[in-house]
Amino acid sequence: MGIKRRFCIRCGAEESKDNPIIEGLCIKCYIEVKGLISIPNNIEYRLCKDCGAVLYRGKWIRDYNSLEDLFESIVLDNISINTMVSEIRDIGVKFISTPSWRTLIEVEVHGVLKGIKFSQSRIVTLIAKPTLCPMCIMRRSKDYEALVQIRLSSPALRYEVDRILKSKSDKISINVVEVKEPKSDLIDFYLADKGSARKLVSLLRKYFNVNIKTSYEDIGITSKGKMRRRIVYSIHVLGKR
Repeated sequence: MGIKRRFCIRCGAEESKDNPIIEGLCIKCYIEVKGLISIPNNIEYRLCKDCGAVLYRGKWIRDYNSLEDLFESIVLDNISINTMVSEIRDIGVKFISTPSWRTLIEVEVHGVLKGIKFSQSRIVTLIAKPTLCPMCIMRRSKDYEALVQIRLSSPALRYEVDRILKSKSDKISINVVEVKEPKSDLIDFYLADKGSARKLVSLLRKYFNVNIKTSYEDIGITSKGKMRRRIVYSIHVLGKR
């Protein structure tokens, strides 16, 4: 009695070493019917219409190298691979259109299924959903979580303080809502979050001799029923270190 061979229930191809039958289908039909990669036709992401920040993995990203790099990461996060695939050798992302509010992207996956090499591609549309990030909402409403009040002991320190803040603050991501200068020796920084305030205070402490006082203001109740408190740093800059 001869060996009973299996055939593809879709196209009738006979099973062989180079064409194994998987769930009743040959390799070609399995890929066509089941698909080895799954990705939505449309992927939406949130884009701040004021500052251009993109919400990615729960965080608002502003300091990205390029939109292409960020879009590629968003697309890759939305790819699912069939569990039958034993190896992924490459995933390529190609921009069909220039990154904008609606961006066409081709995703091509190269891998191995049952010892057989395969490649499969999909076209997806990345769609921006315009909104406002929390930082820009605060800027528009003039709301803030922290206040850093800088008092200078002499007018000569103003240049040095401005120079340090300008050259260093960009590198540590300080979210400034507003800056006010009620007097020549006073600078008030209104900040969107307490972490930014702590960074600003640390920066001043690093380069100047300072006296620092910390206080809190109750400014309302959160949606969870907790007291919302604003932190206030009063900093007297005495001189350079």
